[in-house]
Formats: sequence, structure tokens, C-alpha cells
Amino acid sequence: MSKVGSLRYQIALMTQPDGVDALPGFDLRGFQNRFPEDGLKRWNQKCGAIDTLLDIETGLAEFFRLRDRGVRPTFFEAFGFVQGLVVQQDAAFWLGRAMGFHKSGRDYPLLDHVRNVRNRSVGHPAYADRLNDPSSAMWSPAEITEKGFSITLYFESESETRWVEFSEIYKLNDNLLSEYMTEMIAWIKQLSEKCK
Repeated sequence: MSKVGSLRYQIALMTQPDGVDALPGFDLRGFQNRFPEDGLKRWNQKCGAIDTLLDIETGLAEFFRLRDRGVRPTFFEAFGFVQGLVVQQDAAFWLGRAMGFHKSGRDYPLLDHVRNVRNRSVGHPAYADRLNDPSSAMWSPAEITEKGFSITLYFESESETRWVEFSEIYKLNDNLLSEYMTEMIAWIKQLSEKCK
């Protein structure tokens, strides 16, 4: 299980509707008390984000199982892998927002690297790590291996080729998101103490 997966599980236990491990202020009743205007909506967003994190974790694990067996990903599987990392980020940040945790993903600028890889991989012109110099990208199934893929970026007056390694970008995403989620758990525990 990834770091993010382990933390997702811990948050799910801490925020069960009526579970033994649910913390005061973070069960369903706690959401409705803390957010009188939209507590149920926030509860549903929290549940959806936790489910999305589980689904992405399952998909990423399957991706690596196939890769470890020597199966080269297709173009859509490779792009889906990168897209899955961004969806994982979005789900973690929506989870925090739904619970009232006010730390933003913008506090983790290295996560933008993952988003830039996804944005560049789309192929159409995009602004990413060179904010004033849009680029388009090309990559093909022939440039995908079990370890990663090569992508060529075309700027107005130059081009460059970059290598994206699946394990490396996955670890970066997992480490930074787990920092965010660890801070969220500490915040949940601290706030929950005040709700007792």
C-alpha cells in the first residue's frame, strides 16, 4: 500500500459515520454540527474523495503489477497513469476542503511538476513550466517502455526531449501528497480534541 493509501485508510477510519474509531467532530453528526449550512454536502464530498483515492490507488497498483510483469503500457495506459496522479492530487485537496482543512495544494509547488507532465502529455499547445513560452508535445507508443516514456516538447524556436519515469513521478506524488495528508490528520486530531 502506498503512503497516500495508508493515510487515506486512516482518515476513512477517523471519519466514519458512526464508527468506533470515528473522532468527535468528524463523524456525520460532527459534519452537520460544524457546517450547519452544508454539512451533508461536505460529508458527501469527503466520502467521494476517499472513494476516489481508493480507486486511483487500485488503478496505480494494477498499472505497476502489469509493468513489473514486463508488459509495456499502451499510450492510453501511460497517459492514464499520469492523469491518475493528478486526479489523486485533486481528490486529496477536495478531501481537505470538504473537512475544512485550509491548506492548499499550492503550498506544495513540486506537485505542479506532476501536473505539468500531464498537461504537456496532452499534446495540444500549453503553458506549463515555461509560463511565457507555450509548447506542444509529441510522443508515440514507440517511445513508451515499461519504465517510462519520452516526450518531445516543441516551443516556438526550439524543441527538447524529456524522459518521464513512472516510478520517479509516482514517488514524488506519493511523498508530497502524504505530507499534505499527514498534516491534515494532525489537524483532524487537534480539532477533534476541542469537540470532546
